[in-house]
Amino acid sequence: MRTFIPFLIFYFFFSCQKKQSINTSTILVDTQTRSITFYARLNTSSYNFKEQKFFLFYFEGYPWLKNFCVFESSSSLRELQTAVASIDWKLWDNIYINNFSPKIDVYISTDSINWQNIKDYIKTQKYPSRQTIFWGNHLYDESVLFNYYTNNRCSTCHFLPLEKDIFLSCLDEIKIISIQNIDSEKYYLFKIVFN
Repeated sequence: MRTFIPFLIFYFFFSCQKKQSINTSTILVDTQTRSITFYARLNTSSYNFKEQKFFLFYFEGYPWLKNFCVFESSSSLRELQTAVASIDWKLWDNIYINNFSPKIDVYISTDSINWQNIKDYIKTQKYPSRQTIFWGNHLYDESVLFNYYTNNRCSTCHFLPLEKDIFLSCLDEIKIISIQNIDSEKYYLFKIVFN
């Protein structure tokens, strides 16, 4: 038993020295590079880009918001929130509570090997980084996300008109100039790095 305890201490010490990565079920978190990686595809339900877009990525949770996003992920908003908080909880708190615009870079992998800046594929007018993703809302998440997972019917939600007004009224529209070399049926790997 006495020789086993030093072995455990040695093992845990070197385990902590390894690259820290956390894997939610659909989002990979790398705490050393301060990045999250997930799959998403072009939002084919709102492929008409003449419609207003307010966010680059949609994560499942507020279904009515999907039509206002360029890309859709099959990951949930709860997973996204957990992933960002596990990188830096103070940053997450600032984004979530104070609507802080974090400094981020967005990359896409079209061939599963190389990362390229998303700006090489989608041309937009400049928009605030907080509009890259709808991060959630600390006033509504508890009831909205609970209702989403239990009944998935926004049309019956009494919060819907208020949500739309509150969330969209203070945002800049993302004006899409062009999208190049992205297949609307294919899921791509995206990486968001928090600087």
